Amino acid sequence: MIRTFDWDDYDSVAAVWAATGADVLSRAELETKLTRDPELFLVAVADDPAPSPSPGSSPTSSPGTPAGLGLDTAVGAGPDTAASAGHDTPTGTAPNIAASTGHDTTTGTAPNTAASTGHDTPTTAASAGHGIAGGAGLDAVAGAILGTWDGRRGWIFRLAVDPARRREGIATRLVHELEARFEALGCPRINLLVMPNNEAGLRFWQRHGYLPVPDVLCTKPLQPQSPEE
Repeated sequence: MIRTFDWDDYDSVAAVWAATGADVLSRAELETKLTRDPELFLVAVADDPAPSPSPGSSPTSSPGTPAGLGLDTAVGAGPDTAASAGHDTPTGTAPNIAASTGHDTTTGTAPNTAASTGHDTPTTAASAGHGIAGGAGLDAVAGAILGTWDGRRGWIFRLAVDPARRREGIATRLVHELEARFEALGCPRINLLVMPNNEAGLRFWQRHGYLPVPDVLCTKPLQPQSPEE
């Protein structure tokens, strides 16, 4: 089942982000973001049955597709390249969502990249070969996706799927549900970012119609940053 994020999901979502190599957004960062468009932060719970592929069909995700496809990274050609047509740098992305580098790296941090310091460490860790444990009273979270809407463009950040639930179509279902919610808001175009070395992530997004553009992402921090940032 795909549904809107609930705060009881936080530890499970943080564990999924950490397991896929994404920076973990702190509760404070999410509280700031969720003052706008909370319905655009979605989770897939683990009781969602995996679709049965038809005979001869290939799995939704290729064997090389990383579990974290949407962790704040651009589908562009260069490290700072905006991903989808429309040439819009995110003017309305909520503050404090940027990754520690200041770049809001979206869908494609490499699966084995360690989460950066300065963010909350999830209290629920993913064990190898096992799913992510759920929050109190809720089903286990199998995946998450974060959308923002500035009234002109939609942006997708931090799509991630529990490594134990890969190749079940969870990422695709999260994307489709988020796209439907953007459409309901009247959003004419969706952008996202992917790191240039994330070839599997780029292939995933291109299969879903998100094409690279040559824009260059520029960024300026408005608050003092620690040396490691």
